[in-house]
Amino acid sequence: MKQEKYDKALKNFNMAATIYPKSSFIHTYIGMALMHSEQTERALEQFELAQQLNPNTPLNSFMRIQAMTNLNRNDDALSLLISLIKKHPKEPSLHIHKGKLMKRLGKKEEALKDYNRALDLNPKDSNMVKNLIEKLNSSNDFNEDAEI
Repeated sequence: MKQEKYDKALKNFNMAATIYPKSSFIHTYIGMALMHSEQTERALEQFELAQQLNPNTPLNSFMRIQAMTNLNRNDDALSLLISLIKKHPKEPSLHIHKGKLMKRLGKKEEALKDYNRALDLNPKDSNMVKNLIEKLNSSNDFNEDAEI
């Protein structure tokens, strides 16, 4: 994965899954490799399986949210994101993602609130967040915004 050789990573994670089929961690990473290979539907299936195996993994929850967002299942993604923020309220990337979702849903005031929360939590991200705030009134799509 770190070398961005997602086909090889997927092959290795699938072999690991045959040895440890109940490892939510392995299924999350299979999903991540599939996401990088632009197989979002299959990735979401892996994230759902990992969720069934261990519902308390924040990384998997966040990846499920990203997959749902990529599939334009915005309401489902938002619902999961709100519950994840309740568990991890001091995680700025969650507020940034929620701001992006709010922008996509046309709720610019709510997006601004989320961006400001992220800025309050981590001033180091100020340039990126300020850039997102400036783009609030543009018609850029969600995927054109800065990465989380």
